[in-house]
Amino acid sequence: MEDGFDCARIGFENFQRSECVYQDDSEPANEELESMIYKDVNELPTHVTERLNPEGQQVYLEAFNNAWEEADALNREERHDYAHQIGWAAANWNNLSAH
Repeated sequence: MEDGFDCARIGFENFQRSECVYQDDSEPANEELESMIYKDVNELPTHVTERLNPEGQQVYLEAFNNAWEEADALNREERHDYAHQIGWAAANWNNLSAH
């Protein structure tokens, strides 16, 4: 993992860094994972808002929420990881990073 980005973890070994998933060491507590739907971009984690422009934040939010709803068969931590990967990929696919 370089600078918090973990590409191999999700099978993106050959992708550019901008397409990798950002790994935040401060994962939410399990009880916080019960309801991870974000109602507003102001609720997004700092590691997301710092790396995405406002349009990217909105794309992330919508993709994360949709993925969270779809992944109800997974346990909470897997569901969070899955939703984050989908949200991050959607924002980066549209090239909506802050830099």
